[in-house]
Amino acid sequence: TAADLAEAQDELAKLDAATVTADDSAKLADVKAQLASVSDGNLTAAQKTAKQEAADKVAALIDAIYVQERTETTDADCAAANSRATAS
Repeated sequence: TAADLAEAQDELAKLDAATVTADDSAKLADVKAQLASVSDGNLTAAQKTAKQEAADKVAALIDAIYVQERTETTDADCAAANSRATAS
């Protein structure tokens, strides 16, 4: 329903590609499932567009978590993250 779409959009608004982490993957999976359950038959054209945009954002956020490019700072970034993880 449109309410389910709005709820999924609200959850997505709380997430940002710059700050999303693997800890958010369960929430993203829930939002993805919620979007998949929304039937296009009861949506307006604008709502269908919003649903597609939300699905695209979910995909981009999942990519931000799991797909990373190697850069000149990758090794240093990994070492720093490892140090923080072992320090806590």
